[in-house]
Amino acid sequence: MACRAFGGEGDWQRAVLWGRIAAEQNPKSADVWNDFGFSLNALAHAQYVAAVAKSSFPSPPREDSTPVGELAPLGDSGIRAVLAIQRDKAKAVAQWEEAVGVLAHALALKPRFAEAHNNHGVALLRCGRLEESREAFTKALHFKPGYANAQANLAYLEVEIANRPTSD
Repeated sequence: MACRAFGGEGDWQRAVLWGRIAAEQNPKSADVWNDFGFSLNALAHAQYVAAVAKSSFPSPPREDSTPVGELAPLGDSGIRAVLAIQRDKAKAVAQWEEAVGVLAHALALKPRFAEAHNNHGVALLRCGRLEESREAFTKALHFKPGYANAQANLAYLEVEIANRPTSD
């Protein structure tokens, strides 16, 4: 499948494009919809990681006379950079939301599709829908016992839930 071929090369944008085309041409193929959703997950993840990496680089040296340890105004270029990072993160979240819908469609076509349940769980997790994510990973394991990816994702989710700050 084209999605897998381009994704294997790290070209997730092209994989998503081909996934859309394949889904239009094969609307009743759960495998096609699953590959499309997987590609959306991977593209969103790559974009989110890139945005976070951009935000973690130290600011360029300032030319003003603000003493070290004091905050200086960001200036127009700094504000544009922060807004670009926020835009990139929001775009990634929107793609994860789209992946949730695409993978739900795959599951409507083939409800016992363990890989699609796992991929759906990843998209739900990235959208902050933790309980739904747990249910998806559990279903993946129900339909394919011992499925390593679902086991790893469920373990990761449980750590995330355990480390969440509680609202007292």
